[in-house]
Amino acid sequence: LDDAAFVGSDALGRARIFAAAVKAEGFGMVLAGRQSIDSDNGATAVMLAEVLGWSQVSWIDKLAIDGGGFTATRAAGGGRGRA
Repeated sequence: LDDAAFVGSDALGRARIFAAAVKAEGFGMVLAGRQSIDSDNGATAVMLAEVLGWSQVSWIDKLAIDGGGFTATRAAGGGRGRA
């Protein structure tokens, strides 16, 4: 997505922009990076999930997609956690 109107958007603004695109395209899952090079706060993806009303999981080490679902695995303290 690229539009001069997006310049200066905060994390919530970017989440709303992405949510509109996700809805328009009919996506069922969004994979996002850990953080960005501009504000470096990692909030946009979490806010995107909230705006869409979706669940989210962060810091994934492994992702297995099976039919209509998925299993996400990440390091959790001293062991491994699953979401």
